[in-house]
Amino acid sequence: MLLRYGVAVLSVALAFAVTEAAQTLMERAIFLLFMSAVIVSSRYGGMRAGLLATVLSVLSCIYILLPSFRNPDEVGGDLLALVVFVVVALFVSFSNTARRRAESLLKQAETDYRRIFESAITGIYQTTVAGRYVTANPMLARMFGYDSPEELIAEAENEETLKHRFYVQEGRRDEFIRLVDEQNSVTGFESEIYHREGGRLWIAEHALAIRDAEGKLIGFQGTTIDITDRKRAEEALLKAHDELEQRVAERTADLAQTNEALQEEVAERRRIEGNLRALSAHLQQVREAERTRIAREIHDDLGQMLTALMMDLSWLEDKVTKPREVATRNQLAEKVEQMSKLVSRTMDTVRTIAAELRPGVLDELGLKAAIEWQCADFHKRTGIKCELLTELEEAALVDRACATAVFRILQESMTNVLRHAKATAVMLELDMQADNLVLEIRDNGRGITEAEMTDPRALGILGMRERAGMVGGTVDITGADGEGTRVTVRVPLAKTAAAIHARWR
Repeated sequence: MLLRYGVAVLSVALAFAVTEAAQTLMERAIFLLFMSAVIVSSRYGGMRAGLLATVLSVLSCIYILLPSFRNPDEVGGDLLALVVFVVVALFVSFSNTARRRAESLLKQAETDYRRIFESAITGIYQTTVAGRYVTANPMLARMFGYDSPEELIAEAENEETLKHRFYVQEGRRDEFIRLVDEQNSVTGFESEIYHREGGRLWIAEHALAIRDAEGKLIGFQGTTIDITDRKRAEEALLKAHDELEQRVAERTADLAQTNEALQEEVAERRRIEGNLRALSAHLQQVREAERTRIAREIHDDLGQMLTALMMDLSWLEDKVTKPREVATRNQLAEKVEQMSKLVSRTMDTVRTIAAELRPGVLDELGLKAAIEWQCADFHKRTGIKCELLTELEEAALVDRACATAVFRILQESMTNVLRHAKATAVMLELDMQADNLVLEIRDNGRGITEAEMTDPRALGILGMRERAGMVGGTVDITGADGEGTRVTVRVPLAKTAAAIHARWR
C-alpha cells in the first residue's frame, strides 16, 4: 500500500522538480509532465495511487501557475487547461485501474485453468485435423501410457500415427472427424485404442470443432474418459445375460420336453386305464362264460353220469336188501361193469375240466411239455394240424409267472385261430434269443389286417399284450390278408425276470 502511494508521490515530485528546473522552457507543457505522473501512478499503484497523483498534480500545477492567475488575460486559459487536466487524469486513472484489474482477472483465470488442466481426472486435449497434439494434460498422457504430455505430443505427430498407433478399429479416426465436421461437436464417441505398453482400453471422447475465419475445420478440443471398466462390466453383463437366456431357453426346452412327455404319459395312462377297464370287463365276461361252460359240463356230463350212478346204486340196493328182488350173478356183474365205466367217464370229464382250467402238466413237467400237450389237444379237438418245433430240452429257464403268461397267450392264440383264421395248419416254434424265451405261433389262415390289430374292441389281443407286459415281455402280431398270421411272444429268462419283479416290489 505504501509502495503504491510512494510511486504517486515520487512521480509528482519528479514532475514538479523537472517543471521547476525548466519552467521557462516548458511553461505550456507542465500538464503533460504531470499527466505522465498520473499515468505511471495509476498503472503501477492502482486507482487510489492515481487519484493521489491527480490531487498532488493539481496542487503542483496551481502552485506553478499561481503567478499567471494574477494576470487577468491568462487566467482563463490556465483554468480551462487545469480542468481538462483533471478530467483526463481521472479518466486515465480509472481506465488504467480497470485494465489492470482485467489483466489480474485474466491472469487468475489462466492460473485456475492451468491448475484444472494439470490436475483434471479426465484427459484434456487440442489437436489439429492432421493429428498433431497442440496441448495435452498429464491425465491424457497417463491414460495412453506416456510419462508426460510432452512425450505424447512428440510421438503423436501426424494423422497416420493416430489412426494406426492409437485406434484399434479401422476407420474410427475418420468417423470421428466426419461427425465433428458435420455436427460441430461430438458427445460420448466410444473407441477402443491401443495402450502404449501393449494392452487395450476403451475411451469416450467429447469434442468441439475448431474452425478458422472461413469456417474450415482446423482442429478439435475436448476431453477423454477411460471407460474400460464400464465396457468390461457391460460385456460381462451381456455375457451373463446371454448365458441366462441360453439357460432359460434350455430350461424351457427341457420343461417343454418334460411337459410333452408328461402329457404323453398321461395320455398313455388314460389309454391303458381305458384298456384295463375294457380288459377287466372282457375278463369278467370270459369268467362268466367259463363258469357257464363249466356249469353246463358239470350239469350235462357229470350230472347225467352221477344220476346214472345213483340209479344203478338204487337198483343194487333193491336187489341186495329186498328178498323179492333176486338177481342173477350175471346181472350183478353186468351192472357193476356199467357202473365202473360210468365212474371212469366221470373221472375223465373231471380231468378234462381241470386241465382246461389249468393243465397239471404245466406245473408238473414245465412249459415245454404243456405246449406239447396243448398242441396235441388242439389237433385232437379241432382236427387242425398243429406242430411244435424246438431244440430246447426244457423251457424251465422262465419262472412260473412267465410260463403261465406264455401258456395263456398260446391258448388265446389257438382260440383265435379256431374262431377267426380259417386255417388248416398251425406251426409253433419255441426258441431262446439273448435273454428272452421266444414262442412263435404261425397259421396259414386268412391273415389279419392292420385295422383288426389296432381295433380297441379286439380285447383278446389287448389281453395277450397286457399279460405279457405284466412279466416284462412283449407280444408282436403281424400278418397280411390271405397270408396267415404270426404271433411272437417274448418273455425274459428267469434271472432277467427276477430283476424285473424286484423293481416292481
